Amino acid sequence: MANSNSIPSNIKPKVLRVPLHTLQIAAMWPPFTINRVIKTLMRIYLVSSAILLALCTVGLLVKTITTKDLVDRSEAIDIITLTSSALYKQLFFVKHYNELNDLVMTADILEVPVGWLKYPPYLSAAHCTCGFLAIGFWWMVPILKVSFGITTLPEMRLPMNVYDWGPTGWQFCAIYVCCCFGLAFSTHVYMAVDGFLFTAVYTANGALKLLADRIMKIRSIKTEGKETLNEIILSELKKCAKTHALILQFIRKLEVIFRSLIVADVLHAIISLSFAMLQMSESKGILEWTKMVFFIFYCFLHQYLNSFFGQDLINKQENLRYVLEEVPWEECSLPVRSTTLIMITATTNPIKLSAWRMYFLQYATFSEFVKNMISTYMVLRQLQDNSV
Repeated sequence: MANSNSIPSNIKPKVLRVPLHTLQIAAMWPPFTINRVIKTLMRIYLVSSAILLALCTVGLLVKTITTKDLVDRSEAIDIITLTSSALYKQLFFVKHYNELNDLVMTADILEVPVGWLKYPPYLSAAHCTCGFLAIGFWWMVPILKVSFGITTLPEMRLPMNVYDWGPTGWQFCAIYVCCCFGLAFSTHVYMAVDGFLFTAVYTANGALKLLADRIMKIRSIKTEGKETLNEIILSELKKCAKTHALILQFIRKLEVIFRSLIVADVLHAIISLSFAMLQMSESKGILEWTKMVFFIFYCFLHQYLNSFFGQDLINKQENLRYVLEEVPWEECSLPVRSTTLIMITATTNPIKLSAWRMYFLQYATFSEFVKNMISTYMVLRQLQDNSV
């Protein structure tokens, strides 16, 4: 693990603790208490899981290249974008541990309203659990089809549409288990990274809300004497300005770190969902159709939640600007006016989580994403109809 010794054993994050636990399951974050044995086991787990994801990706890629049937190819493309992007996310978190750990420490410093962080741990846990159940049904379908007599045991297929050289017996069982692990592990990586991002953004939103509430209270300050009033307002504004600078620093770091991860998300969503919809339209049997419905639904939900939290972050920043504009700074002293104008200027252009400004996490780009995905599916649907 990258620089894992830098984590003091007696310091455990508070705000992002549950998301970090989910990352630890995927060997993407070192344990809070480390000894030599645990460190060695975690490295073995990290290397072996990364190799397995790489092998799954290669097997899917070979299948994609060698097959001539578009639907058969779509079954491989559905998952190859999942395993490859999950592998990238896993290695990214390991390599950029120092920057991510700085975000974790900063999140613990930010002040949020009382009870604000009550629900994010439940969201992270539920998100990972539901994702595992959805992909679990995927790799159970071949077994269920044999159990219900839809197919025979010799006709049983692997849960991943990897290149099939005709393995039988224990070889088939071993590959089946590896494919199941690859599916479950890839999905967990996605859900764990989501939990980290959602909790971090939600924390920033809470800090912005608390800051806006404090600034609103400045308007109700009343005291005898104009000079005394200016001194009190200036003192409160300086505290708010320092807090605002810390929040903006946190959001900027979050935006910079997650740029490439957002790219991986968008590419996976557009490519995978388009081919998954084609595969669903060509599904044979209720089990195959249900499998694809679960997969498509959760991919949509994943992308929507990204946009939801990104949009809420934009809204909270814009709301802070409106609150600042309501402060009666025109009637105050020059230092008060200067401090207020500096804060207003900092909120003029809200920081948006984006993939190098190519794709923003907000509702507008989510609707465009849906349109592009449907357009791609229609093209694939037409190609499939023409090939029949």
